[in-house]
Amino acid sequence: MTDVYEEVMAHQRQETHFIENFIIIWVDSKLRRKNRTDNDIQTSITALRHIVNSIEKFNTCEACIDFIHNKVKEEKIFLIVSGSLGRQLVPNIEHDIKVDSIYVFCFKKPEHEQWATKEQHRKIKGIFTDIQDVCNQLKEDIKQCQQELTPIQTLGSQTLKISNHLDASFMYSQLLKDIILSIEYDNTTREQAKEDFISFCRFSYAQNDAELCVIEEFKQNYSNPSPIWWYTRECFIYSMLNRALCKQDMEILIKMNFFIYDLHQQLEHLHKTMNNGEILTVYRGQG
Repeated sequence: MTDVYEEVMAHQRQETHFIENFIIIWVDSKLRRKNRTDNDIQTSITALRHIVNSIEKFNTCEACIDFIHNKVKEEKIFLIVSGSLGRQLVPNIEHDIKVDSIYVFCFKKPEHEQWATKEQHRKIKGIFTDIQDVCNQLKEDIKQCQQELTPIQTLGSQTLKISNHLDASFMYSQLLKDIILSIEYDNTTREQAKEDFISFCRFSYAQNDAELCVIEEFKQNYSNPSPIWWYTRECFIYSMLNRALCKQDMEILIKMNFFIYDLHQQLEHLHKTMNNGEILTVYRGQG
């Protein structure tokens, strides 16, 4: 098992490793200076990072196309592009299934209204002159995209016995689930696992001040509130865990194993206290 795990990890390290399902790509020639500290750009990036943590910036169409084709594997891309570069870029990437939505962001809207239409390019969500309008539309589109993502596949024991021709992905999901839930923790090992996970999160969200505050809160108050409370909160926990389960990302799942185990234990306890004959309607979220 160890050899297989190390082989999977070695392969994943060769790839660009994203920790969430979504990526924002911003393409604008104004971003050409790598160390630019333009206040408007930094303010815009901060606003965008409150919605999606991973933001990639390019100042040429060629660099953007290369990144999409060679670095992004399964993540959904939300592309923000200037009007001048968009005219060239959009026809070259709009048919890529990884590209979910395109936002033309410019200050000369009339110059681009003729080509940047939904009729000509169905993934274009509009022409925007204010970053807050981009953020508002982006939130709606990501919410819709989240609902369409496929969760991890699990099977009951009876199903496994009945079928001899199960898809390999189902079998892998079941094996992965069994491995994760078989690892138990005492107070010492759970605390170490939590510290390792927090260190990883701090590194992954190093440029996201809002999530860093939540990570610190998680460190101080993990047990109270409960794992269910943390999972239903709109924060890094939900984003990371959902992506890891959907993509069966071993590295993230191992790092979050203590949380998955605790979450499962709490859900199992709640299930035992309920009437098994009662039909429940379940919603994710916090009131």
